Amino acid sequence: MISISSRRAGSAAVVQVSGRIDVETAPDFEHACVEVVRGAEKVVVLDLGGVQYISSTGLRSLLVIGKELQERGGVLRLANLTPTVGQLFEQSRFYSLFPCFDSVEKAANG
Repeated sequence: MISISSRRAGSAAVVQVSGRIDVETAPDFEHACVEVVRGAEKVVVLDLGGVQYISSTGLRSLLVIGKELQERGGVLRLANLTPTVGQLFEQSRFYSLFPCFDSVEKAANG
């Protein structure tokens, strides 16, 4: 199960996610985030503080969202990675692909 909501934080759009991002939930996650991007947002912060697990399908969704933003001249920033997700990002080297911050506020301000 996954919960997704969005809000503003300064000039950034924040997408708050909780639950698991896996083969079942990744399509909904990706769709919700791409809709935010298509709303002419240049900075999107994904608040992953409530995400307990992310599969390879979820990682693929992050790449799609990041590419969509990049093509529009924007940037995807990640915030509040849990230890489990942080470890996965370290092992898969996703830290080198997306700027990661320890709070939404820091991510929104870059």
